[in-house]
Amino acid sequence: MKSMFVTFAIALVLPVAAQGQVSDQTCKDLANMVGSGYSTFLTQTRRDALNYYAKCESSDKSSKAGLDITYSGFGLGADYSDASKTQECTKSKATLSINDSDYAQVKQVFRAGLDVVSQCLVLASRGWDVRTRGYKDAVSLNIANTSSTGGRLNAVDIVGDGASTTTCKGLPKKYPAKIGQEGISALCTRVASQQLIDGTTNVQAEDVFINLQLADGPMAIPLPGYRSSALQGVGQEIDALKKQVADLQKSIGSLKSAHGAETYNPGAGYLNSGSAMCPPGSFVVSMISRTDGGGPHGIVSQVQPICRAVAINP
Repeated sequence: MKSMFVTFAIALVLPVAAQGQVSDQTCKDLANMVGSGYSTFLTQTRRDALNYYAKCESSDKSSKAGLDITYSGFGLGADYSDASKTQECTKSKATLSINDSDYAQVKQVFRAGLDVVSQCLVLASRGWDVRTRGYKDAVSLNIANTSSTGGRLNAVDIVGDGASTTTCKGLPKKYPAKIGQEGISALCTRVASQQLIDGTTNVQAEDVFINLQLADGPMAIPLPGYRSSALQGVGQEIDALKKQVADLQKSIGSLKSAHGAETYNPGAGYLNSGSAMCPPGSFVVSMISRTDGGGPHGIVSQVQPICRAVAINP
């Protein structure tokens, strides 16, 4: 499986200007099928990488409508234009601890979603009304053309690693097929595989695309793949904890050197009784002790802490 996906349907309520004869909800649903399922299994480090790429480097020549819809489909916010102006985009990936591997993966996924949305908007402007609803292992299609002359569906291809386990019912039996305002309805289903490994059931499905060969251009309907097991949730929790530790280390730095802060003695003399401690914001570097001044036992009776302030990065 090339990408970790699982899909579920949620409604998006992004106010975008209408395109041609069809509501933009069609294109929003497509963006959601690509984006929301991927985000379900996103580790925190990849979520950060996705957020950075989408906000700061994805604009190129794509339309504002396409960027807004894709941005919302990935659960990043309602308006790409406002998000792209944030101070975060003035920083480099390295400064934000985003590694190249995570960045390359999320860039590929976001670009795929943006391409699907852009093509959807083009076809919508030509009268095509393709409505989809994605489920975990199925996608329903309603294909119509609202123009006065109708449209032509030349073929439907099932492609992707999961194509061999996917079938569609309700599609035309002969092509090319004339599609009018009444439209056609179809349901495509995929069979996931199950494997028992060390007592744990692993369920896996591969990526599938239902490629509609419309006369005005192709339109790929994604049925994203996924992989789920009890161990996956544990792995995500470990990734989140690792990031918390890394962020803490980045903020505090090494307690051993504390960025070169000077050591100091918090008290004027040796402590004869009570607790020897450093004040808040400092830690003990060493302890100076002395014995009972030449008594018969030579025991340590007085101590003095040497402290160092903890330097916190801004």
